[in-house]
Amino acid sequence: MIIRNSSGFMVSFQYLFSLLLLLNISCERSSTHFLDNELSDIMGMQYPMVVNSSPKGRFVLLKKRCSNSFKLFVLNTNSSKYEEIDNSRFSQLSLTWHPNEKEIFFQKLNPEIKKYELFKIDIATNKKKKLDLPPSKNAIPPLKWSTQGERLAYLADNNLYVVDYESLNIELIIPNINDYSVFEWQSASVLYYVENPINPLIKRINVTTKQESTFNLPNINEVKGFSINGTKIIFSGRKQPDQYFQGYELNMKDGDVTKLVCSEYNISNVGYFKMDDSSYYYNRNENGILKLTCSDSRINVFFKNLSASYQHIEIDNDLGRCIFLKVGSFSYPNGILKINLENLMIEKKFFPSKEDQLSLTKPEFVEIPNNYSKLKAPGYFWKSNTKKDVKKTIIYVHGGPYLQSTPMWKDRHKILTEYGFNVLVLNYHGSSGYSKTYSETNDIWVQTLDIIGTIKWLKKSYDINENDIILMGSSYGGRIVLNTANYMENLAGIVLISGVVDLYDISNDTSYLEEIKIYGFYGDLDSLSLNAELFFNKLTPSNSEHFVLFNDEGHQFHMTSTWLFIYKYLIEKY
Repeated sequence: MIIRNSSGFMVSFQYLFSLLLLLNISCERSSTHFLDNELSDIMGMQYPMVVNSSPKGRFVLLKKRCSNSFKLFVLNTNSSKYEEIDNSRFSQLSLTWHPNEKEIFFQKLNPEIKKYELFKIDIATNKKKKLDLPPSKNAIPPLKWSTQGERLAYLADNNLYVVDYESLNIELIIPNINDYSVFEWQSASVLYYVENPINPLIKRINVTTKQESTFNLPNINEVKGFSINGTKIIFSGRKQPDQYFQGYELNMKDGDVTKLVCSEYNISNVGYFKMDDSSYYYNRNENGILKLTCSDSRINVFFKNLSASYQHIEIDNDLGRCIFLKVGSFSYPNGILKINLENLMIEKKFFPSKEDQLSLTKPEFVEIPNNYSKLKAPGYFWKSNTKKDVKKTIIYVHGGPYLQSTPMWKDRHKILTEYGFNVLVLNYHGSSGYSKTYSETNDIWVQTLDIIGTIKWLKKSYDINENDIILMGSSYGGRIVLNTANYMENLAGIVLISGVVDLYDISNDTSYLEEIKIYGFYGDLDSLSLNAELFFNKLTPSNSEHFVLFNDEGHQFHMTSTWLFIYKYLIEKY
């Protein structure tokens, strides 16, 4: 086992002597140092990345992932200068502006309790304060302020908390709320929420009077998101489990539900523009590309033309006369555009990263047949951008399973293709973003067939042999790739990134893995690391040393030093 601490020093209890030799071989040390610098340069050029714009558009929040910390910066949209406001050991998550534009609230991991605590930071003084409020088990649900910032609503441990801004006291606790539930403020005291997306009743509560109302959604099976405009609620929902989400509008006066949008793909979110009350919606097509559509034809044509340059367009902030769009592409990291809705002109661009040096080619969109299912598994294939010495092909299998990989720019794809790897990212059965039938077909055997089908597709399409293929599984994806190895004889390797290892894998025969190079990367704050260590200790001596444990990392790796180590490890080992 190798333990890597926060300073980057690596300790091998079983092979300490070999490590000392390695550190004293000057030529190898020199080449290693050169690779460290190259990788560090590539990762560093994408920062600082844009997070979001402030409520009145005066500032843009930026974030930089450093070697062993995370820095926040505030950019003044008038001067385009930015200043550091925070430097934290653990990543600042759910970053949310207060409507006064003076404070930013966020969640941060407390490693001792393994939960996420709430903080606020004053951007003028850089003073940070931990709030005496219940921590959450994850930082996925958003923090949401009422219209003028009088109250905060957030989810923690299946409770929806309403907190007074001035006193920071809890005013209301709404119990039994699903982690994936949605909630929105209409005013300083009126909050709308859905207890459970698959039991779609939209509820309204007045925080002051505690008066409640419930709005039924006839024939709606599931709700994904909603937005309020006076007496109307526009929402993303579907009537049947196997249908895509569509756009609907609820009239709260008479309870009528009208279908506003009929799309051949999932509608992920909906809303209204402040300027003219026109509606907009997002849908992510089968290629995972987010498309923004507006009911105002004039604005919609502008979005369509804009999508030629930016494939991902998302409304970050609506100021009425102008909006801020968060945009991304296949080729470069995200940025923010300020758009004047009256003349439909781009007023300003905010791209702090060195995009000209981070270019990545558009992936090939693929569909993998599955012998069990009629539905094909979608994916994206990036070819190595080196003209010679293509090392291996990595099939990346995300976690979840209810998650979705997209074809947008990522440092993982950029670095691996830069150093000679082909990369195929697969959205196996059980992934989100597609029909409910697809997302609920999450049987491990069907998912294994997706990976086997991908290996066959690579052979048929590019003559890539099994012994040149590495399976990389993140979280739940680790379970899939280990199961796939049962049916493959000549895989080049398996890489587990916080990969799930079942008790079955630990207690049963693992001889089928003896000829495969297996590497596992885990955080010491992740409960999954215990099973993973038992699993690696059971493997052959050569593989048991391939278990790497990172100090102060959880299930999701955040630190640049962690990812630099992983990428360097893969480049050198394969």
